[in-house]
Amino acid sequence: MLIGISEAVSALTVAGGGQRSGEFNGRSQAVFLAAFPLVGLAFGLIGLIVMESLAVALPVLAAWLVPTLWLMLSGGRHLADFARFSEAVLFPGSHEQRLEIMRQRGALPLAGVGMALALYTGKVIALMQAQLMDVHSVAVIVLVVPLFGRYVAALIAMSGEKPISPCDSQLEPFKLKVVGGASIFILLALVKYLTLSLALLVTVMVVGVVFRLIAEQRLGGLYAACISAVIEVAELAAILVVVVFAGTGINLVLY
Repeated sequence: MLIGISEAVSALTVAGGGQRSGEFNGRSQAVFLAAFPLVGLAFGLIGLIVMESLAVALPVLAAWLVPTLWLMLSGGRHLADFARFSEAVLFPGSHEQRLEIMRQRGALPLAGVGMALALYTGKVIALMQAQLMDVHSVAVIVLVVPLFGRYVAALIAMSGEKPISPCDSQLEPFKLKVVGGASIFILLALVKYLTLSLALLVTVMVVGVVFRLIAEQRLGGLYAACISAVIEVAELAAILVVVVFAGTGINLVLY
């Protein structure tokens, strides 16, 4: 169990990266994916603390600091993978040429970097707009958004015949346990904030499905960078949904 959690922390954060201390079997792989929302909740707690501490006195700083801390905590990995994914999807060449872009390490493709910066800026602007609501509502939003973003990433990662590395065919008998384990915190969010959670769940699921279709069409399948890209876009889409509803006078946190 600890191996799976450690692998999840290593895959989703700047921490970890050490060698495994045991066999990464099917059960460990299930724990690895089921722990994705738990890591997201940790990101959310940090965002909540920032919002509760700074949003009243320094709203612009708070809106900038939350995505920046999320970026730093992930080691920039998700945004870098989004840059590669974007470049590969837009590249007019063959599947193999697009995959080569995804495999490259080191310097990031220029067009992909531009799209990644636009996505990061979008989060900052969306959080600025979200602060038209009360501080507590915005704090709740930044608490649950990373949770839902990593939840859909876990579900997409195990979907299909070939799960995302480091998982393999050993995961197959444990897929229901992944769904059950990953859904625990989602169910708690649904109990506490039903309308908000339903809206976010639908949003991130749509993002996940769209990304899966794009990956299969343009890349011939899902890859680890696709999962990182799903996390980044799902977070932005989730914040935007809340902001759109707030613009019509509906605060999803209070319903």
